[in-house]
Amino acid sequence: MRFHISACIAIAILFSIVGNSAAQTNTLYFMDKIPGRTGVNPGFIPSQDFYISLPSFYAGMGNNSFAMSDLLKSVNGSTVSAFDKGADYQSFLHTLKPSTEIKSEAKLNIFGFGFRKNKNYFSFGLSERVVSSANVPKDMFRLLLEGVNQNSTSQHFNLSSLAMDATAYVETSFGYARQVTPRLSIGGKLKLLFGQLNNKMSFSQLSLNGTEAQTTMSGTGTMRLSVPGKIYADKEGYPDFANMHGDDFGPTKFKGTGLGIDAGAAYKLTKDLTISAAITDLGFIHWQKSDWEGSVKANTTFNNMSFAVNGDNQFGAVLDTLKQSLHFKPNGKAYNSSLTAH
Repeated sequence: MRFHISACIAIAILFSIVGNSAAQTNTLYFMDKIPGRTGVNPGFIPSQDFYISLPSFYAGMGNNSFAMSDLLKSVNGSTVSAFDKGADYQSFLHTLKPSTEIKSEAKLNIFGFGFRKNKNYFSFGLSERVVSSANVPKDMFRLLLEGVNQNSTSQHFNLSSLAMDATAYVETSFGYARQVTPRLSIGGKLKLLFGQLNNKMSFSQLSLNGTEAQTTMSGTGTMRLSVPGKIYADKEGYPDFANMHGDDFGPTKFKGTGLGIDAGAAYKLTKDLTISAAITDLGFIHWQKSDWEGSVKANTTFNNMSFAVNGDNQFGAVLDTLKQSLHFKPNGKAYNSSLTAH
């Protein structure tokens, strides 16, 4: 019997910003000696008759709009970003789509094992996952890089598509794959999910109008927060993040449960050519409640604010003003959140 132990603390740490494409090539597809590639397609069958996987870590980030070379430039031997003072940012703005989707994922594989039984392969995995996404409108980048001009006619920045979402959960997976023919293999995974954290913010309308002399921000939005513990209210009724008690939090204080599935197949056309397809992380988490729910209703005027990153701003005053537009209430209703399917 062949025996395999994946003993690396980090099999792969992948950090990339991918431009002009939402699709990304996953290196695990081509690492046929690593059982972990069943994570990208459960139709792949490990070459080992039996394996045990010890802790490994994966992290990745990508977007659908720009590449690292668009954001960072070499100028006179120094690396300069589009956000540095005096940098030429126009080429960066030209690469952006109307809305930039930024996604990141971190996965800690805690433990796993698998074994072959005739033409069948059974597996189990336990992991911690953190998935986040942000939607940034092009006008937000333009505002931060150019700001509002004091001497121009009234400018308009549409920021309505601004949104953020983050979820942390523990995943237990039970996998089954079968070698149907010498060329065809199929497989699937059933996942039991235990939600730890969910945070979401979005806007139905958000805009900035005017000049630097006088600019008006208006918008409406919502936010929701569920955490593995308790966040108390301060004297003003806002969540008191500064005085959270460590005893009230813990990674095993789950706030929700859910289900997920993976399904895939692989067909070996020739010795050197295999066609495969899969869908992973199709599912949801049901949260018992939201610890805090908030709404934003802003209609605020700012004086002498450029809003540019390198401008002469009083961002503390902006945050204080926006805080007055936030309305929070604790102990919201139960709700569902979807996984990010691939």
